[in-house]
Amino acid sequence: MRLSRKFTVDFNYNSNHIEGNTLTYGQTELLLLFGKVIGQAGFFDYEEMKASNVGLEMMLTESAEKQQPLTQNFIRTLHKTLLREDYTVYKKKRQPL
Repeated sequence: MRLSRKFTVDFNYNSNHIEGNTLTYGQTELLLLFGKVIGQAGFFDYEEMKASNVGLEMMLTESAEKQQPLTQNFIRTLHKTLLREDYTVYKKKRQPL
């Protein structure tokens, strides 16, 4: 259990820190393990960290089902969860030669 919690905090902190999230390791730990918020970080950083953790949980759940293939639908759902906003996929028409 302790290793799982350590992985959760480390994974989310490092993944989001690379992307520019300003939460400290301690703020990340407090948010993900206890649901508490401290410090001067922006609302966006907290929301981004929570979405990242939901995405991690989705991946862990999906990977536990070994007989189920990874689908495009799951990847899109995961992407939408991480972005926390609607997005549209635009297709480009090929130009005739």
